[in-house]
Amino acid sequence: MFGKAKKSPPKRQGLDVSLPKSYDWQLTGLSGHVTTARGEVRAWYVLREVDWEFLSTDQREAHIHNAARVLTGLAGRSVHERVSSMPFAASMWAAALDASTPKPVDEAAWREYLAGGQRVLTSRSLSATPVLWGISVGNESTVARVLGGLRAEDRAGRASARLSADIENLDALMESIGRPATQREVEWLVSRSRGLGLPNPSPSWAAGAEPVDVFDLAGVMDQVEVHPGPVGSRTVRLVGSPDRSKTVDPVETHVAVLSMARMEDRSIPETSPPWAAYARRFGGFEMSSHFLVREGRSAAKDVEKRLQLIHDQKDQFQRAGSRMEPPMLGQAHKAARAMKHEMEEGYGTESTRIYAYVRFAVAGPTSKQALERAQGLIKHYEAERIDLKYMRNVEGAYREFVPGEGISTTAHLRHMPVATYAAGLPNVSSRLGDREGHLIGSTVGAGGHPFIWDMHQGMEQSSRSGLTPLVSGLGGGKSTLMGLLAALETLSNVSTTIFDPSGPLARLTKWEPIASVSSALNLLDAAEGTLSPFGVVVDPTAESVEADEAVQEKLRTLATRRERNEYLEQKWRDARQVARMERSALALDAMRSILPEGVMSGAMTEVLLSRALSQQESSQDGSLADVVELLADRALFPEELARTLYESLRQMMEHPRTRLFFNPGTQAQSSSRLLVITLPGMSLPKQEAERSSWSVDERLSVAVLNLAAQFASSRIYSGGMNERKFVGLDEAHRLSQWASGRNLFARLERDSRKWNARIVTSSQDRHTALSAQSASKALISDAFIGALDDPDQQEDALRLIGVKTGVGYERTLGNLRSPEGTPESAAYRDFVARINGKVGRFRVNRDVLPGLWELLDTRPKGQERRNVGVASELEWV
Repeated sequence: MFGKAKKSPPKRQGLDVSLPKSYDWQLTGLSGHVTTARGEVRAWYVLREVDWEFLSTDQREAHIHNAARVLTGLAGRSVHERVSSMPFAASMWAAALDASTPKPVDEAAWREYLAGGQRVLTSRSLSATPVLWGISVGNESTVARVLGGLRAEDRAGRASARLSADIENLDALMESIGRPATQREVEWLVSRSRGLGLPNPSPSWAAGAEPVDVFDLAGVMDQVEVHPGPVGSRTVRLVGSPDRSKTVDPVETHVAVLSMARMEDRSIPETSPPWAAYARRFGGFEMSSHFLVREGRSAAKDVEKRLQLIHDQKDQFQRAGSRMEPPMLGQAHKAARAMKHEMEEGYGTESTRIYAYVRFAVAGPTSKQALERAQGLIKHYEAERIDLKYMRNVEGAYREFVPGEGISTTAHLRHMPVATYAAGLPNVSSRLGDREGHLIGSTVGAGGHPFIWDMHQGMEQSSRSGLTPLVSGLGGGKSTLMGLLAALETLSNVSTTIFDPSGPLARLTKWEPIASVSSALNLLDAAEGTLSPFGVVVDPTAESVEADEAVQEKLRTLATRRERNEYLEQKWRDARQVARMERSALALDAMRSILPEGVMSGAMTEVLLSRALSQQESSQDGSLADVVELLADRALFPEELARTLYESLRQMMEHPRTRLFFNPGTQAQSSSRLLVITLPGMSLPKQEAERSSWSVDERLSVAVLNLAAQFASSRIYSGGMNERKFVGLDEAHRLSQWASGRNLFARLERDSRKWNARIVTSSQDRHTALSAQSASKALISDAFIGALDDPDQQEDALRLIGVKTGVGYERTLGNLRSPEGTPESAAYRDFVARINGKVGRFRVNRDVLPGLWELLDTRPKGQERRNVGVASELEWV
């Protein structure tokens, strides 16, 4: 492959270019991940996708060094690297989501959502970019080659069995960066390579159908006709059927092939992106690289020849004496000597060299469009100081992309250190989310991928907590994202609760597809006792106690049924006691928040309030008013401060708003699938305001806010443990200021997994719902960060999602939205998300649910403009 160039074909004279050209394809066998071609046996591997966004320099270097180490282990072998593009299987996504949603609330709206999602997935080039390596293992035996030419047999299977030990060694070497390809994946690559630029092979064939007959490779290879262009043409025309059964009319495409020429020195990862992955930002390309890995001492012989040539040139200039030696000659001499020394004296990755032919293919409906795209890719790489050149023998260059074919010309052979080639990293990915679930948006980064997220997969399959912080500044899109998640869950018939104190998310109940199953509850107009601190904390059930992982682990160690029953009974009593303590803490915080600062600052205030609470049984039927009356009992509380507390609390009880939580009441749960709880007109104190300056309304608002969040969360326990639930809580940073609020988040983190609840806590402040609990922060697997401007907020947000601070990612959080006043400022909402431990940036989808985006737009609408025709008649000075 890397020897002399093949003899050029005779010039075409009188060739009818309208006729397809036949090729003698070299691929002769395919079995598992092994192919045979031209007597050579190759094993194919799929490289594992690697993260690049939001990694530190050290982490990125680790990816490069790992790939370089594997390449060094391939010394002496040739490799065919193929980077292709596989469109996201939109129909398969829709079918999977539909199958997992048995009873959507509106069948027509659900079908429209699935259809709209498929249109988005197919129109935005949200494709995967699989990277495969075909590594030479050895050669077929002479007997196998002769017999293979005489009769049909599984040549690849025989070669795989004979070279099984070598293939196993390769499997072990490649384990750190990839896995053996399946036979369907290799078949797909062959079919895709034959039809560059044509519609992709059927996803159902690649994913679920039976492999092709190993003796009928011609059935795959002959799907596409190759029509050469005129002499000197830079494109080749391909005609093929998008369907393997050829039931669809054939389509045609034109392909141009570019070869990588000179590449200036690069600094990866400090200042330069991976050179192979850089093409992803351009999109719509195919890459083929045939390269040979050579040990340092073997490659040094080639450098020695170059060095001798430089010596001869230097000698000529010295003998002539009349001309000054060019400075570039001295620099080349110095570089060649250093390279030779490194190859001869270095070890491993320091000395190993790569000899590569790197080609890029782009396609278009016409030859002109293909050349325009090729020119665009050339310009794209010029920004990174990499030259791409047109391939003259475009037909032969097209063949190079097909597995089993060799190189068509030795032009543009690239010599580079193994680390430089490894730094290309074509398998860099910005994938985020799952393959199943709702279409939330698309990623922004190294190639666009759909952000699809099943909000309950983490609890159902991975036993992770469902507590998910959502942090963003004003105008960062918190309401947009929260509303989208809630709408999708409601449409899927998931019990959904939103607590939005300011109220704009109540507009969700007006969205037509879910309006019939939605309701809004204004707590300020609710019945007396709705927010009773004793009623909003629900007693645990025996079923929920038994579902705890720690309890299950302990039960497995107990031998008899009696021991297990006694243990469960004790754990249930403990859980009920914890619930009683939570009610007492909530009631204490409610009384503390409404008391004036002068009274609350007393040394014995909290002691007396706690004593009064201990006299009241902390059951769901308890009353905070009864606790207050106990303070008036001189026999129980002879202290003068107790009288002062009683009078202060009695005075506050006369306020109409306190009837919500002082009076006893029953917690009647709404049967609506979507319940939006609001507190319009509530005046919360400013974050930085001293408590002594809080007004009466502000003190009451803080108490109501805390109790309302507890009330909203109680909807989790109204359904079965396995039933899916979604809860959204706004103003989370306010709740974490109180002990009862911190207890709430600790309970939600613990119960979200057991009760299958996704709980999104929204906040504008860097002190998120979990910032006060370092133990909880360590367990976060999912979080969303919106636009933040304050440097301290940016650092805290990065720590929350596990991204290293101080390396430049703070600016990313500041650039998640366009500047205010620009046309793009309302066109999209970007977030950085941590999903299943992976961090990436995504853009919220606004096209799938018609009418929802307008409802979620919380910006004030401007007044109507006067008729322009009238204004134009005025004389302006």
